Amino acid sequence: RPVSLLAEQEIEQHRLAASFIPRNGEEEDVASRQAQRQREQGARRYLIDPTLNNALANLNIFCKKTKTVLNEQMSDPNSCTMTYHSIMRTVSVLGEGNGKKAARKAAAINMLDSLAVDMSENPS
Repeated sequence: RPVSLLAEQEIEQHRLAASFIPRNGEEEDVASRQAQRQREQGARRYLIDPTLNNALANLNIFCKKTKTVLNEQMSDPNSCTMTYHSIMRTVSVLGEGNGKKAARKAAAINMLDSLAVDMSENPS
């Protein structure tokens, strides 16, 4: 085969690959959303009445029960940004305090409050 035909075939393959949409994606998405909704509803009790002493522990348990990862970012020693991301919702909060530990605790309390509000307003 000439090289030009191979180049044309490669272009055609890239075009087909770029336009590919799997058919069962919607069914999987519905099942994933339903499973995540059930996990979040089951772990909802950890969002209730957070205190400074148990906020980080409750938030870590909530994330473990819902099978999500909590991202933390310290922009400076007195400020912490936390982001919770799941197939159902994305919530970001900022916590400030005198030092790293206090900022993380404040962000955890804000996150628990924000998640509780978001889950009440957007249950699906």
